[in-house]
Formats: sequence, C-alpha cells, structure tokens
Amino acid sequence: MAAPPELIRLSRGPDGELVVGPGPGRGAWLCRDSPECLEKARRHQALGRALRAEVAPEAVERLRKLVKSIAPSGEGGAHVCEDGGSGPLRGSPPNEQEGP
Repeated sequence: MAAPPELIRLSRGPDGELVVGPGPGRGAWLCRDSPECLEKARRHQALGRALRAEVAPEAVERLRKLVKSIAPSGEGGAHVCEDGGSGPLRGSPPNEQEGP
C-alpha cells in the first residue's frame, strides 16, 4: 500500500491507448517515483492484468519515459493494483491536480 501522492493512476482510453491521470474506468496504480516499479509490473504483466487488456510495448516505453522524468531518486517499492471505476480521462498524473 502507498499513499495517493506516491502513485500514478493509469487506465485505457477508448482507442486502447494507455492514459495517465484521474478519471473513471478500470485503472491501475503505479509508484510514481520508481522506474523499477514499472519494470517489475512489466515483467509480471501486472498492468495488463489490472487493466484487463494487453498493454502495447510502445505504451510501456512512453510510460517509462514519464516515470523517469518524475522520479527524484529512482528508488521505491513496486506496487500495481486494480481499482474498480469505469471510464478514462486524459491528463497529467492525478497528484499534480487539485481535488477529485
């Protein structure tokens, strides 16, 4: 478990693209400060399981660049979990916006 400010929310857009940010829909939460967390999720296919859809390697690469750009130390635990919403919203990571 991690506090919301330590996580990035991911979901799939209507076009199947990986979307980062708040919004309704099935989602996955990923540690925002840990490139290693993303690698562990990729190796274990955790994103695909959480989103109930295949995640393209190109989408993972774009996400890798995003995580590296916001990771202060590159360290942190690995945690991907499911939420139970219903619908995507494109935007910046949820912790960079005010309110729900």
